[in-house]
Amino acid sequence: MILISPDAFAQLHRLPAKDAKRALEFVTKFQKNPANPGTSLERLTGVIDPNLWSGRVTQDLRAILHKGDTWTILYIDRHDDAYRWAERRKIARNPTTGALQIVETSEEVEAIIKQRPPLMTEQGIFDKHADDYLLSLGLPENWLPTVRKIKTEDILLEVIEKLPPDVGERLLNLADGKFVTPPLSIPKEKPVTESPDTLRRFIVIEKDDELVKMLEAPLHSWVVFLHPSQRNLAYGNFNGPVKVTGSAGTGKTVVALHRAKHLAGLGNTVLLTSFVTTLCDNLRHNLEYLCTQEELGHIAVATVHKIALDLLRSAGVRMAPVGSDDLKKLFENFLAIYPISFDADFLGAEWDYVIQEQGITTWDQYRSAARRGLGYPLKVAERKLIWEIFARTLESLNGKRLMDYSQICRAARELLEASKVESPFSAIVVDEVQDLKSQELRFLAALAAKTGSLMLAGDGGQRIYSKASSLKSLGINVRGRSKVLRVNYRTTAEIRRFADRILGKSADDLDGPSESRGDTRDLLRGPVPVHRSNKNTAEQADFVTREITERLKNGLKPEDFAVFARVRKSLDVVKRALASAAIPYRFLTNENESGDTSGVTLATMHRAKGLEFKIVFVIDASDEMLPLPSAFRRIVDPVLRRDAVQRERQLLYVTLTRARDEQFVCWVGNPTSFLEKALDSAAYAKEELEAAR
Repeated sequence: MILISPDAFAQLHRLPAKDAKRALEFVTKFQKNPANPGTSLERLTGVIDPNLWSGRVTQDLRAILHKGDTWTILYIDRHDDAYRWAERRKIARNPTTGALQIVETSEEVEAIIKQRPPLMTEQGIFDKHADDYLLSLGLPENWLPTVRKIKTEDILLEVIEKLPPDVGERLLNLADGKFVTPPLSIPKEKPVTESPDTLRRFIVIEKDDELVKMLEAPLHSWVVFLHPSQRNLAYGNFNGPVKVTGSAGTGKTVVALHRAKHLAGLGNTVLLTSFVTTLCDNLRHNLEYLCTQEELGHIAVATVHKIALDLLRSAGVRMAPVGSDDLKKLFENFLAIYPISFDADFLGAEWDYVIQEQGITTWDQYRSAARRGLGYPLKVAERKLIWEIFARTLESLNGKRLMDYSQICRAARELLEASKVESPFSAIVVDEVQDLKSQELRFLAALAAKTGSLMLAGDGGQRIYSKASSLKSLGINVRGRSKVLRVNYRTTAEIRRFADRILGKSADDLDGPSESRGDTRDLLRGPVPVHRSNKNTAEQADFVTREITERLKNGLKPEDFAVFARVRKSLDVVKRALASAAIPYRFLTNENESGDTSGVTLATMHRAKGLEFKIVFVIDASDEMLPLPSAFRRIVDPVLRRDAVQRERQLLYVTLTRARDEQFVCWVGNPTSFLEKALDSAAYAKEELEAAR
């Protein structure tokens, strides 16, 4: 039996392909026989922990290991970086709780505290708690003096990053005024693996197949561990709906996955849902790495629309869904009859944002309906003519037993509220909630009405489909049960800051007001994103191909790269350039998203959501393509037009944040106006200086 730290897994996925393969071979070899001469074990000197060892992975790579009751693989990196990691850490059983802990030295935090002297009136956050009580929570004794100096929340966040996650979680709860029960202490003579805190922090490997399954999991699927600020959300008890927000990369989906797992483990029948099928496919795939078979048996993963449709059909309602294109054709047919100056696009917006938003079915309802969020006023006579078309549309749909998805969700909700059907779920977890419309959200709230177990995770800054609406206006009360995640795990600080400058310092918080995005903290650093102007599309494609070719020589794999564009046609030139260089590629579509993943990914920006790549190229980011004129040209209403342009901006943000390590933005002609602040070198330098401070 050996233990493996999540830091070791994280490092495996950051290494170039050739090095990662050698590292996997080392871990497998060590797991089978730690005494194998091929591991070249050496005890480290000049470190604070005398039980740390290094293992030779390659000429330049080292694994850091700890020898105690059992071997623990802690970290894998370049020789010098691995040794620096080891210098600052001590691994030992906590004398109070018996849990195995990786503890960093406190010098860095002490330096930060000195740089930020508190006000004379500030009290220590933990002043009212005795030393023995803090130690009983698992706090390492050498950290006690540092913890006593914590007087502000930002310093507390610095501290918990250096402490074991279970201890950091307890300190956060304590700082929030909650009573925290000390963990059960494990006697010294008991194995370290009997401590629940050890099992939360380390993976216990006893069989070869367990190790192989974890090592073969792709990066985006490896979601076993949670940050303390996330664990409260995933495993907490809440009296009502919970809202989880945060910018891209802060772990909202990880929280949703763990929440589903936790609730399933308690015996609940859980629905894990999102807006589109491809996102649900990703969620289902990740659950397979996270959950036991028993837990998986309690979790259904499906789109909101599928669940609503299934519920209607279970009640004997025989109908079929109608798409927006078919609805538009109906509007166009009736426009040929009724003499009004509006086109099918205007009617489509009115249908979505007034008729279906409010569940209107009669003229009296429409005549007095509020049109909040719309800027184009309508006279009563205009409303009357528009209603004639909508009435004919409803009649036509009913005659053919058709409903659009808003109608389907509303009809399913009404059945639930009338107790004509029962919710098949005792808990609902929603990912990417920002892209759901009002009727969809009301339906989900009705599904969870009896138990109140509803978690909504999303980011208003990543809304690319629906018009904004507040949860409060839909009767979903999340007051006192809202959390903003502030730690970015997925992308480098440089990529996150570049993308954030496109959106600004605040975003819709899904419940009315805006929330700040400026205080997000980053765990990874990397190169500054590259932005490049090109004379023509051929030069742009050649640049992309050269950059990919160079990195392939350094050990990266084709599937580590993605090239995104606003429209598919822009990708054709890149496709030909890759083919000429004999670099494999694949076009990402709905049909193949969950299938073969080999080759450089080529996709439109709308296919980017939910994905992650080591290196991302965004091409044709020009003022002619972003915002795409056809996305809003026919929108008459000025408010809806503004919203459409904002969704184009957010679409670019979503695409940029798919990159983990490196990001390239290219255009032909003039760059999109969305990049104006991001390309401002003076603004960037100022941000970097502030971050350094």
